[in-house]
Amino acid sequence: MRIPSGVIDQFIYFVAVDSVDLKTRKTALTGFVVYRSRDGAAAVAYTTPTVNETDVTNMPGVYELL
Repeated sequence: MRIPSGVIDQFIYFVAVDSVDLKTRKTALTGFVVYRSRDGAAAVAYTTPTVNETDVTNMPGVYELL
């Protein structure tokens, strides 16, 4: 997915699942490490990614990266 640099009003949604069964959704996660690559360059970690759990009651395991 491409989002232009400087855009701060779009989210990338993703579902976090258990690493063993790959089905069970994970809730209440913190401390995400997020990597990005520009134009196919080497991956670089975001210094302060903004990740929120969308709705633990109605959408468990769904997170949004701003």
